[in-house]
Amino acid sequence: MKKQRLILFITLIILLSVSACSGRRVSASGWPGLTIADGTAYLAFGPQVFAVNASNGSLMWTYPDEPDNNLNYYAPPILTDDNQLILSSYNGGLYSLNPANQNLNWSYEEAGGRFISSPLVTSAGIFAPSTDNKLYALDLNGNLLWEPFETGEPIWAKPIAGDDCECVYIASMDHYVYAVSTATGEELWKTEDLGGPIVNSPAVDNGVMFVSTFANEVLAIDL
Repeated sequence: MKKQRLILFITLIILLSVSACSGRRVSASGWPGLTIADGTAYLAFGPQVFAVNASNGSLMWTYPDEPDNNLNYYAPPILTDDNQLILSSYNGGLYSLNPANQNLNWSYEEAGGRFISSPLVTSAGIFAPSTDNKLYALDLNGNLLWEPFETGEPIWAKPIAGDDCECVYIASMDHYVYAVSTATGEELWKTEDLGGPIVNSPAVDNGVMFVSTFANEVLAIDL
């Protein structure tokens, strides 16, 4: 019953967000992002992010308090090890909240494109891909670590961490996967042209990277 109440509550939030109030513009209508951690469900959808008690379905808070039609959130929020809730805005901003009370810790709004996916957060920093063809690397205080790494086309896919190097792997719509140093932002290597745009994160197992492309292929790459 508790799971049913939570699902019903989230569904109602989505329906209310889409319909909104009379005269309020809704600029998009798809793909709510959901993360559940430490007994709280964080739902990013449209102009607000909702924190819901996962045990009873009650609403804990919304961010912002009132919908802001200049901002939209769709990527699943990320809860960091140091207890920040990182939000990716479809309008090109990154925001860190205190998950206990939705207070804003910091914001980064210098990206020139949209954040389609969630950032990768590791002990080395926050790595956020953008549709302006760039990967933004921030420290956990929201400061830029190095000049954004640029690919040839937009980056939709969330980066993944490299287990065999101090790097992240980035799949781009320019048909390439890149290995980028987390310390300097330098390119360590890139694949050959993989034949089609890549919009999903690669997967790695036993030294092999698996990549799916718009060329209707799944490729295995020796790291």
